[in-house]
This record gives sequence, structure tokens and C-alpha cells, in this order.
Amino acid sequence: MSSVNASDFSRRKFLKVAGGLTASFMLPVTFRGAQAADAKLPWITTKYPTVDAWIRINPEGSVSVFSGKAELGQGVQTAICQIVAEELDVDMNRVQMINPDTSLSPEEFYTAGSVSIETSGMAIRHASAEVRDYLLDMAKVTANINKADATVIDGEITGTNGAKTSYWSLVNNKAIDIKMTGKVAPKILPLTNLSVSPSHVLIFRIN
Repeated sequence: MSSVNASDFSRRKFLKVAGGLTASFMLPVTFRGAQAADAKLPWITTKYPTVDAWIRINPEGSVSVFSGKAELGQGVQTAICQIVAEELDVDMNRVQMINPDTSLSPEEFYTAGSVSIETSGMAIRHASAEVRDYLLDMAKVTANINKADATVIDGEITGTNGAKTSYWSLVNNKAIDIKMTGKVAPKILPLTNLSVSPSHVLIFRIN
């Protein structure tokens, strides 16, 4: 092996001495869909157990979402908005993320890696599922819409009997202060929801 003086050592010389560098990057061959949701609530919900700590339905037709995780360019706020829109059956444009605020948001310690979705994202997912279930129960009482047969499109609830109501009218400008139970399971996405099959390999050598 050739010798290299420390005074003029460089990355290029190091690679020459080491005989070059070969790197590979490969996407998974296949990835299909999402697995069944675990009914177990994230640990952070023991500190913030009510749904209105995480999500609020506003009478003007929007959904406010509260998270203690900051947006650092990793796309966590977009991901959480997608989670809420999916669970509530509302257009994503209705979902508004509230930036972390010590007077409004749950205290979730630091923001790092995938923990934001694992804890905050899952807490908000469960809260959204519980809110949807609660509002469908309200629709039964106020509009005689059977929960099992109800259709929700962008927050508008329709029953097979033709009766209609909406999330926005049901809340009547009140917070939903029910506790999360873990008994309302979030949606299970169909296995055909996502499919990635091509595999790509990148190999480069520096001499």
C-alpha cells in the first residue's frame, strides 16, 4: 500500500490508497400496502388522553391538528395532514396543522427521525378515528343516520334513508373532549393501496 503524508492527506488520496470506493443503493423489490393497525394507543396519549388535545373540528368547515413535533423539512406536517384526512374522510385542504405552541400543543419532547410519526402521528390517527366514530354516533341521534350504513365524503354524512348532516354542523362550535379508548380501530388500508416493484442499483467508483 502506498504511503501518504498527513500534511497533504486528502479524500481523493485516501480513496486511491484504499483502492477506490464502491457504493450500492437499492430500493426494496416489493412493498405492498399497510399492515393492520395496532389497537394499542401510543404512550404519549397517557399524558394527553382526550381527542381535543390533538384534533378539533371547526364549524366553518376545517380541522385543526395539534402536534408537538416541529417541521424541519422532513415533511412530518404533510404526513400528519394525510393521516387525518384519510381517517376523517375529508379533503386534505381542510386540514390545518398548528405549529408547535407551548400554550396549545402537546409537549412531545424533541423532534427527530421517525419518532414523529411513530408517536405523534399515531396518537393523532387514533384521535381522528375516535372523532369520526363519535360524530357518526351523533349523526344517529340528530339525523337518524345508521352508523353502519353511513357514507362520509369530505365531512358530509349521508344515510341510506337520504338523511344528511356534516361534521361541521354536528360539533356546534364545541370541543370534543372524549377520552381515547383504543377500542376504535383506525382504518386498514387496502393491500392494493401501494405497490412498488422496480429495483434500482447505483454503483460508482472514484479512482
